[in-house]
Amino acid sequence: MPQIIMGGVEKVLLIYMEQLQALGEYDCGVVCLTPVTDSFFLNFFEKHHFPLHIIGVTIPSKTGKGFWARRVREYHKFCIWRTVKRTLPVFVAQYDVIIDFHNFSFAPYLYSFSQQKIGFCHGSKRYLYEKKHFQLYNSIVCLSQAFEYGFKRLYPTLSSKIHCIYNPCSIDKIRSLSLKEEWAFPHPYFVAVQRLDADKDVLTIIRAFQIFHKKHQEYYLIIVGEGPLRREFEEISARDAMEESIIFTGQLDNPYPVIRQAEALILSSTKITGEGFGQVLVEAQALGVPAVSSDVPSGPAEVLMEGQAGYLFEPENPGALAQVLEQLVKFSDERAERMAKATEGLSRFEPKECISHFVDLIN
Repeated sequence: MPQIIMGGVEKVLLIYMEQLQALGEYDCGVVCLTPVTDSFFLNFFEKHHFPLHIIGVTIPSKTGKGFWARRVREYHKFCIWRTVKRTLPVFVAQYDVIIDFHNFSFAPYLYSFSQQKIGFCHGSKRYLYEKKHFQLYNSIVCLSQAFEYGFKRLYPTLSSKIHCIYNPCSIDKIRSLSLKEEWAFPHPYFVAVQRLDADKDVLTIIRAFQIFHKKHQEYYLIIVGEGPLRREFEEISARDAMEESIIFTGQLDNPYPVIRQAEALILSSTKITGEGFGQVLVEAQALGVPAVSSDVPSGPAEVLMEGQAGYLFEPENPGALAQVLEQLVKFSDERAERMAKATEGLSRFEPKECISHFVDLIN
């Protein structure tokens, strides 16, 4: 992993490791490029006795322009490359299979290793064009059938390597966690659970809620998550006199009590970055909460069965999202039908089902 911070990819990593450990046939460890500081993850690794190997480099920021800024970034990249090339062999020598779990991020460092390699692609269409590294992997895992189809069509010679495995979701565990902590909120609300950075289009959610709120002032929006744009979003809400109706909780180790009581969960991403899967959509469905997502490549539409098991809206279009929210609160029968369809489809994401496919790749 390049980094371990609170996000969908990281939560899926933990499920994979728990499930592999439960089989009793595999020893698992994680190599992370950057230091891990989040206590949630540190506690997880300690509890399960998983080795956590930290290379310990610092990723330089991309701020600054001009000749000297580029030179500094190039020097940092060289230092990272040198550190990883020296340290990585010590960590991976004891393992039989290398799983590059986050969008081929370790590919430049893996050419000298003889172990079998599995690469995960959690991202959007842009990762289809990083073809210089695809031959490195014995198997490539993508997260939706639509992505698998596009991948194979672009690279037919790699078809035998490319496999679709849905992200596993521990349905029973999520339901149990949703009841573990008390959460009481006196008003109806929508919830968004995502990172507050440029890849996630939280601004569209805020603008859409502002439109919706003009007619429905009894509703609130709760945004769960942390990131570099949090202060900017808070300032926007305050500037538009919405600070009392839009609540930022920051990161929560257990967001499920908040999701469970929401009118709906909203996920929004930009057209460029897309959404490889949309783990939080499945988590909402597991709790009986309607899931609303921007219709970006390539996971959300498949998770929501093209809108039959949830609601899709045009990306980066606050007006379209506001209409969906209006539809959601106005037509309860339609909402119930979509939730019934979502519940029927949850078996696709059961950990045992997903892990069995992954074990086949390892074997």
